[in-house]
Amino acid sequence: MRAMEAFRPWRGGYLSKAQETERRLLARMACDVVEMLGHSMADLAERESSNAAEADPLAAYEAELSGVAGGLASSGRADPELADSERAGGRRPIDDAMFRLLPDMSEDPRQAEALREMTSASLSAAKAEHLFILWRSVNGATDDVWVGNEDMPGWISAINSIRLVLASRLDIQGEEDGREIYEVAQDITGANGKGNQREVQTPDELLRVLYTMVTWWQESLLLAARNKTPHR
Repeated sequence: MRAMEAFRPWRGGYLSKAQETERRLLARMACDVVEMLGHSMADLAERESSNAAEADPLAAYEAELSGVAGGLASSGRADPELADSERAGGRRPIDDAMFRLLPDMSEDPRQAEALREMTSASLSAAKAEHLFILWRSVNGATDDVWVGNEDMPGWISAINSIRLVLASRLDIQGEEDGREIYEVAQDITGANGKGNQREVQTPDELLRVLYTMVTWWQESLLLAARNKTPHR
């Protein structure tokens, strides 16, 4: 799954390549996190263009990767009304993934609750817009993944949101946990230098590989941005 290319600076933005399977995985994860935030990728796509087709642009993904979808979006959300109230503000999220996406803005509980009530809706909307930027970039007809200069901050924000949710589902609490996840993913993909790639056997292993994949891709875009010459 490491067949995707690192981002490289390009005139007007940054260019990478990813295989169709990788792009569909990323698109599905972006959709899942948007739904966690109380929005719909279809609505975001329709909002961007008044001439968008009436058909749901996500229909091709609905039957695929349902296990990953459940692992990202469903855990900790048994009560939809409760999840809606958390997004609406005034209550700290019970789901750890939602709390990582929308953390407290103050150590004082009352102030944190007040700030959450004032800002959670706008923050959720902004994060959903960023995830749409990422979804659009991986939803093209070719393996090219293009991120324009103007979209780069939103794209980084979006893939970080996906990383936060994956980290929650994997219960990553610190650097040591992250290293263990990385080592297991390397063993699965054959990136450990031993050349013994094997099939992903469990949903947990898939989450480990996905976490490593999106982390590596995010870092490649950040590195490309640092290395980009000013005239580009």
